Amino acid sequence: MRIEMCMNMCFTPVSRAWSKAMVSQHSTSLLRGPTNETLRAQLLEEAKSLDLNILQACEQGWKSAIASIRAQQWLADNRSSFEASRQYVEENGLLLADYWNF
Repeated sequence: MRIEMCMNMCFTPVSRAWSKAMVSQHSTSLLRGPTNETLRAQLLEEAKSLDLNILQACEQGWKSAIASIRAQQWLADNRSSFEASRQYVEENGLLLADYWNF
């Protein structure tokens, strides 16, 4: 609804049609699914007393945890490449190092 209002106020008919196509193309990322989460009562009460948006806080925590795990997986998946590169530099030196003036 908010996207539609902005699109009607801000865009020409041509750009509005293009924007609608882009929004519908990426609308799956905006969909939410139901979840049941159990939170510690003390944390829940503290969050409520601070007017914290619990859903947003959960999403941010999940995003952070997912990003951290993906980064660890990426490092583990590419560890052999890093080791090979390090070993190459140890044996052969840096590429074009003779041409560096610093």
